[in-house]
Amino acid sequence: MPGFNGIKSVVDAELEGRVRNYQFRKNPTQATTAGIWFDFANAAGNPKAKQWFDASPLTATQIYQSTDLGLYHGPNVLPAQKHIRTTTVWNPTVTALPMQMLLLDYLMYYPTFDDSETSAQATINTPPSSAEFTASYTNDLLTYTTTTFIPANLLTGTKVSVSTTGTLPLGLSATDYFLIRVDDSTCRLATTLDNARNGVYVNILNNGSGTHKINWLLPRWTNGDGVQMMAITTGARTGGQTFTVSYTNSDGVAGRTSSIITQNTSSVLGTITNSALAVGQNTAGPFISLQSGDRGVRSIESVQMNGVDTGFFTIVLVKQLTETQIRGIDSPVEKDHLLHGAELPRVYDDAFLGFIGLPNGTLATAVVTGNLKVIWN
Repeated sequence: MPGFNGIKSVVDAELEGRVRNYQFRKNPTQATTAGIWFDFANAAGNPKAKQWFDASPLTATQIYQSTDLGLYHGPNVLPAQKHIRTTTVWNPTVTALPMQMLLLDYLMYYPTFDDSETSAQATINTPPSSAEFTASYTNDLLTYTTTTFIPANLLTGTKVSVSTTGTLPLGLSATDYFLIRVDDSTCRLATTLDNARNGVYVNILNNGSGTHKINWLLPRWTNGDGVQMMAITTGARTGGQTFTVSYTNSDGVAGRTSSIITQNTSSVLGTITNSALAVGQNTAGPFISLQSGDRGVRSIESVQMNGVDTGFFTIVLVKQLTETQIRGIDSPVEKDHLLHGAELPRVYDDAFLGFIGLPNGTLATAVVTGNLKVIWN
């Protein structure tokens, strides 16, 4: 069975060589401000900077290691599962320290929201992922026959649609369903999220004809549980204006509204637009606060600016994997997730990984180096 079920399986994987160390070196030139989160994916170095304005405006764009780089964590390992064994970070520049750091899986981004546009800026959420499948009326299973978009990442509760070049299997129609994960290569479909969670699936009465496809939006953490929104500055602004985000939550409920976000006054590209208390923000954290009761985000529907400013920002959907902190310049900080965490964080195949940090001063010339040690089983 893939994954780890105890300390022995971790030790066995290390002894058998299913472990690798991958180094990184980020060299930001941005003169950041104390108390404002910064996206190290936007910094120069190894890997090179990711530019969050490099795709079609307001369109959901998925992010992968194979196309966008991010912190390298090795090749795909399916049918095994990859996890983070240790994270190590170091910064020899005292001006930025101490600095809290979060390791994120960057899933999807929406470029580029305009600070000067006060009408609702609606997004485009055409599902970019799909897999061909065959259907079996004997057991109601769908079996993936293509793997380009890694359907093995699909989780129970993911909202999907189906399409075909011929006739869909009897019992299915061109509408939305909620996926029931069976294993890496098969699934069933449910008509509601509650049915998916309770294992109540659609009965398939024949196999249909033609080439069938299942379509979905998020590339990883596909049901949206624990997925957060993060606004990254891509064009300088004055600051102080507010906006709200309309989104679909992890339960599939559309039209949810974030808290009112006050933009900070930093004009530094790569800073997190919604962080810092200096201008009356309701949270100093890097993530946009969700409507009460929500556990995560599946997609963004629109952004509403409540006043005019100059500048631009991109909203990125992310999943936090772990956190650490660089306290001083004297030595690297290593976090052993077997000893210091409740579990080894899962890294899905082809994930785009990156750090964000909360510096205590400028990051200009503050080189951050480290390594990720990954293990698989």
